[in-house]
Amino acid sequence: MPEQILKAIKVVNLTLAPDILLSLDQNPQRFTDLKHGISVDRSQEVHSSTFTRALRRLKRHQLVTLDDGEYHLTEAGLGFIPFLMNVRLWAARFPDSLDPKPSQPA
Repeated sequence: MPEQILKAIKVVNLTLAPDILLSLDQNPQRFTDLKHGISVDRSQEVHSSTFTRALRRLKRHQLVTLDDGEYHLTEAGLGFIPFLMNVRLWAARFPDSLDPKPSQPA
């Protein structure tokens, strides 16, 4: 079981992957609209190459599909949304756990 958890985390352990999935949870979007929305949310321009790399990886893992010029979440992508939301809640509840502390003797 822990191995499956690590594999699942690796799927979205890429810049922009969580942003893309959460954005597509709202509605299907065209490439430029999706990229623009994420850039606005991050308050910085998203590089096209980074964005394309993340989309390709999500497509390879069958979390996202492209139909009629719009990106959609697949059933697997929709299933990933609760996981991302739980991580977001955990991060908000335990912000000190996000940054490592200096090593201390055991």
